[in-house]
Amino acid sequence: SVAELAITFMLSLARRVPQAQKAMANMPKGDIGIFSSLLKQYNLTGVDLEGKPLGIIGTGRIGSAVARKCIAAFDMKVQGYDPYVSADAMKSFGVQKVERLEDMLPKVDFLTVHCPLTQETKGMVGKRELALMKKGAYVINTARGGIVNEKALLEALNSGHIAAAALDAWEIEPPDPQDPLLNHPQVMGTPHYAGTTEESLYRVGIAAVEEVLDSCH
Repeated sequence: SVAELAITFMLSLARRVPQAQKAMANMPKGDIGIFSSLLKQYNLTGVDLEGKPLGIIGTGRIGSAVARKCIAAFDMKVQGYDPYVSADAMKSFGVQKVERLEDMLPKVDFLTVHCPLTQETKGMVGKRELALMKKGAYVINTARGGIVNEKALLEALNSGHIAAAALDAWEIEPPDPQDPLLNHPQVMGTPHYAGTTEESLYRVGIAAVEEVLDSCH
């Protein structure tokens, strides 16, 4: 479920879905000629995911699922940074392992985070790391708040270096309703709900029951 939301974010950012919805709400009825002008006014020309380079921080269960789905659906070229997953393991699901995060960042158009928040990962994507990324790249975090430094991300968005971002996890949850990052026109924000689907909740329930039954044997 988390992997699917990460890919939803990629598609929405790439095709500027929030901006397109806003444009639709501001159109006069029945004037077909308005479409072309709205494309320019709202800058609705997006990009394809097909063949794009994708960077994944954390290539465990969720990160590897993102990789498999993005390769299968869009033939994305995926690199992974994870000190705890071997190059052979990454190769098995189509990912090229990089040993240093700074080697991956300049090469990817999309960066998605799928690692736990630890002392090692806190602030892992900060001012320096964002500056290393391509101008116009996209950042997605469906893992934990604090892995991506929100102040640094806001600065990178304001400068135009990072094109857009999508965050399901925040340093403070829920964030301040007036938070400039939450209200930024190039940010999609959701309430840490990536794992909340009917199917996911069912799987969690089944896993809990199985654990109880195993402990009784």
